[in-house]
Amino acid sequence: MKKRFIFLAPLFVAAFFTFVFVVMWLWNHLMPGIFGLREISYWEAFGLFLLSKLLFGGFHGGGGRSKWKDCDGPGRREWRRMSAEEKQKYKEEMKGKWREWCGEKKTEKEQGDN
Repeated sequence: MKKRFIFLAPLFVAAFFTFVFVVMWLWNHLMPGIFGLREISYWEAFGLFLLSKLLFGGFHGGGGRSKWKDCDGPGRREWRRMSAEEKQKYKEEMKGKWREWCGEKKTEKEQGDN
């Protein structure tokens, strides 16, 4: 495990500094032309990257489980309690609602059901 970390650590550091360079390059090629802002240095891009990670992304790892995968809200609990027939009926009802919302006409079968 230690040997793997010793090998991967420089790769992560190089990837981080390369990503900061990409942020600087994109800023300097897009922002002055679009918004009339000045070009930034590498260390300003580094600070911008850190600030954006703190404000929007955090520093959690990319792997692992998503916080939303474990969400067991009331809709999911209700779905689990439904029988197969209830699930099928619900799906058909939602198809009809989506068609109405999207402006599609009901099929002859659906018109006869109402």
